[in-house]
Amino acid sequence: CWEIGQLKFRAFESPHTKPGESVFLQCGYEIQAPEGKILISGDIRDYEYEGFPKFGDVDLCFAHLWAGNDALNSDSYMPLLKQFVECHASFAAKKYFLCHLYEIGREDKYLWHSGHAELAKKMFYEILPESVIEVPNIGDRICMDLQKGK
Repeated sequence: CWEIGQLKFRAFESPHTKPGESVFLQCGYEIQAPEGKILISGDIRDYEYEGFPKFGDVDLCFAHLWAGNDALNSDSYMPLLKQFVECHASFAAKKYFLCHLYEIGREDKYLWHSGHAELAKKMFYEILPESVIEVPNIGDRICMDLQKGK
C-alpha cells in the first residue's frame, strides 16, 4: 500500500489464468479517494479465483472484458461471459466501465466489441439492477467523478 496526497493505493494479485496454465503476472489496483473507491481489477481470466481481497463499498470498477479465445462463437463465449459478469458483480460496484474492446491488432476471432459488452451489460443488470453499467468507446471522455458519476 502507498499514499499520494489523499489517495491510497493497494495493489493485489489479479488472476490472468487458472493455476497450471501459462502465467502472466498481473495486478489490479484498489484506489481509495476521499470521494470513494475505484477498483481496477486487471486482466482477469480466472473468474473463480478465491484470492481476491475483500474490497467493500466499491464505487467504480473498470472491468476488462474477456470471454475466451473465440469471440465469433456464442456457444464458446457465452459461458465465460456469464462467469466474467458474475465475478465482477461480486465486487458490487455502484458503477462499472466495461473495457478492453476493439483492441488494435486483434483478429476478429479474438476481438471483443460493443455487442459482447451489451450482452454483459444485460447480465449485470439482472444481478445488480441498481448499478450503472457503461460501455465507453475509444475516444470517449468518461466521468470518473464519484459524486457526479452516479
